[in-house]
Amino acid sequence: MCSDSTTGACNPYDINTIIVAASLKTHCYPVGSLNRKLYTLPVDFAVKSIVHLSMTRSDIYGNVYHVLHPNGGVPFESVVVSADKGHIKMNEVSLEEWRSRLVKQTVSNRSLESLVDFPLGNLFIHESPLSSKQFYTIVSEQDIPTMDDTYVTKWLTFILEHVIHQ
Repeated sequence: MCSDSTTGACNPYDINTIIVAASLKTHCYPVGSLNRKLYTLPVDFAVKSIVHLSMTRSDIYGNVYHVLHPNGGVPFESVVVSADKGHIKMNEVSLEEWRSRLVKQTVSNRSLESLVDFPLGNLFIHESPLSSKQFYTIVSEQDIPTMDDTYVTKWLTFILEHVIHQ
């Protein structure tokens, strides 16, 4: 789950939020990230979808659905572009350099520390379209929020105000 589509509010300990906060704080991101997506879904839509599923489909119990956006999530390039519009310049660096900068920026007892030992080789995952297609067939009458630059900007604003600068 990711940020709310209206407010941008999010769980500061969500892995995608931690990754974005770390990149904003270090002003860099690992090489290859621009071509990847953060596979997530606005929390408000996820909740509505789960309620919709439970109210309309008796056969969903016992099944696991990968609740993903039909477009596959937020392109990391959108994060970089939105940050740039907010006057936060980020550069592409090697994974080792990104980790090194992350360690230097880490403050005791903060969520960014959890990335230091995280296996970052598969930081961004590839699609599993079958499960998400099944899910969206079931919830197709719901309004699916776009995860566009406006959405990303709300998310980054929340991260900057409530995660990085707290």
